[in-house]
Amino acid sequence: MKMFDYKRFEIFSRISYPKRLHKLYSYQDKPRNLIIFMKFNLKSIRYSQIDIQKGIKIPKKLTTLLAEDIGIHIGDGSLYKSNASKSTYEFFYSFNAREEDYLNQVLEIKRKLYNLKKYKITRINNELRLRFYSLAIALFYKEALKIPVGKKSRIIIVPPYILGGKANVIVAFLRGIIDTDFCLRFVGERGYPRFTSNFASKSFVMDLKSCFAKLGIHAVICLDMKKTDKRTSRCYNSNYIALIGLQN
Repeated sequence: MKMFDYKRFEIFSRISYPKRLHKLYSYQDKPRNLIIFMKFNLKSIRYSQIDIQKGIKIPKKLTTLLAEDIGIHIGDGSLYKSNASKSTYEFFYSFNAREEDYLNQVLEIKRKLYNLKKYKITRINNELRLRFYSLAIALFYKEALKIPVGKKSRIIIVPPYILGGKANVIVAFLRGIIDTDFCLRFVGERGYPRFTSNFASKSFVMDLKSCFAKLGIHAVICLDMKKTDKRTSRCYNSNYIALIGLQN
């Protein structure tokens, strides 16, 4: 996970897109939960007995907090059927050990949205791992939010209800993506700032470019880049996106 550097963002926001990009982080300490009037069809959502015992709840409407949660999950989350009978759904998130504050922020979002109180956090070397299980939340992601179960990196897209949503929805979604998958780099002798990231899904990068464009933010993309995994020597395609700062 690539946690967003808020201090460097303050530098970046004064150099480039001071009003437009700042929307993404103007409410970083107090995430708002603005209701955007879109209701989900929840008829296919089932609650396990354990879900009922835990008091799990499912959002009925699209909100900015839910849009941010979707961005976080697409950027850094996994959802799998984890047991031998493929009947148990496991959510998994990974954080750097220095990012415990952000892990707690993610847990607070999950608590507000789903009343999630039971979860497991483990530490392995410099990694913090968050796991929890819920049939109802998994079916909500799969059926209502249209987020794939299993490997999603090459097939993920920005969900249509986000891409075609209001600016507040897009802003919240991008905040979740940037927190988990973007890096802020300073390049060249003069230290020009760039937000950058790479994704396996070409469609997702093209959708992200459209999201930024709707906020008046120009993004540069480069598709089907040939790269080699240094560990395995295997070649793969990567798709690059960057927000390039403009000096005043």
